Amino acid sequence: MKRTWLKRVNPERRASELERCFGDLAEYVRWLPCCICGDFAEPCHVKTRRMGGAWRQLPDGTEVGNIAPMCRKHHDEQGSVGIATFQERHRVDLEDIAREVGERFKAGEEPTFLSVPW
Repeated sequence: MKRTWLKRVNPERRASELERCFGDLAEYVRWLPCCICGDFAEPCHVKTRRMGGAWRQLPDGTEVGNIAPMCRKHHDEQGSVGIATFQERHRVDLEDIAREVGERFKAGEEPTFLSVPW
């Protein structure tokens, strides 16, 4: 019988990768409502994690948020149908929502269910 070896994980590298991909912005997003239904949210990357993590850099060098608040149901739907179809189906622009969330985070606004425009 052939043995399969498990890949070793460097805990420091894993921790720094999670920090880059989620970080404080993701913790902020957990306090916001879902941008579709208003239920409790989890962080959802608009562009994939490998494309920039929690922050995305625009061509002019500006850093904008890359995480939108979505409940588990809508996060799973977005992952299964794709971003373009999801945005069309729900008539939302996830990049705009992620950008606004990032701006509010950078401005130091407290996350609250009552002050969201969606």
